[in-house]
Amino acid sequence: MPNQAGGARTPSTPATSTQIRIGKVTVYKTGDVVRYTAGFAVDADGCPSAYHPPAPGAPHGRPPGLDDLRNAGSPGNWYGLVTGDGKRTGTPVVQVSTDVCPGFYVSPTSLQDRHRQIKDPRRYVDSKRVPYVAVPPELLALGVKLGDFCDVARGAKVCSAIVADVGPRKKVGEGSVALAQALGIPASPINGGCDGGVSVTIFLRTSRGWPVDMAEVNLAVAALQAALVPSSGS
Repeated sequence: MPNQAGGARTPSTPATSTQIRIGKVTVYKTGDVVRYTAGFAVDADGCPSAYHPPAPGAPHGRPPGLDDLRNAGSPGNWYGLVTGDGKRTGTPVVQVSTDVCPGFYVSPTSLQDRHRQIKDPRRYVDSKRVPYVAVPPELLALGVKLGDFCDVARGAKVCSAIVADVGPRKKVGEGSVALAQALGIPASPINGGCDGGVSVTIFLRTSRGWPVDMAEVNLAVAALQAALVPSSGS
C-alpha cells in the first residue's frame, strides 16, 4: 500500500551505527532501525498462482504460472513449494477445487498464518496483493523479525511493506510483485526488477505476525518514519 507520508528519504548514518556488508550492499543498523539501498528482484512466493505443474508446451509451468517452476526447485529439492510430507524431497501439493487457484501448486512464504492448514494457500502472504520484502539470514542475525514493518522508497515513490520471506544468504534486495508495482518497478518474476536505487528502512520490534491490516501498517510506518526526521527547531 503506498505510503502518503512523503517522498524518498536519504537519512544520514550516525557514526555509532553497526554496519555489515552483504555482497555489494552495506546494511546499517542504528538502534531499532535497519537500512540499506539495493536492487530489487521480484519474489512471487506466496501467490496462489505462482507455480503450476508442467503442461504441454509449458514444461516449466509458465504459463499459466506467474513464475518459472525452476525457481521453486526441482524433483527431490522443492525448496519453494509445499509438499505432502513437508520435506523438500516430497511431492508438491496441488490446489483442489475449493482452493484459491485449483490446479496450481501451493507456494509458501516464511511469514505464515498459523491458524490455517499448511496446505492452504491462504496461510501465506500473497505476493500479488501484499507489499513485502524478503531478507537474507544475515538480517535476521541483526534483529530483523518476520512481520516487521518497512518503509521502501524508489525515487519519489514510497510504499509501506512488511518482512514476509527469507531468501538465500549473501543476497539482499528482493520483494513482492505488489511492492514492485507500487514502486514503479517492472513486476515480472522472470524479467522484472531493477539493478539499484531501492531504499529500505526496517523498523525492528514492530511485527504483529500475519495476517495484519496493511492500512494499519501504513499509518504506523508513517509515524515511525516521521519520528526519525529531526524537527526544524532541533
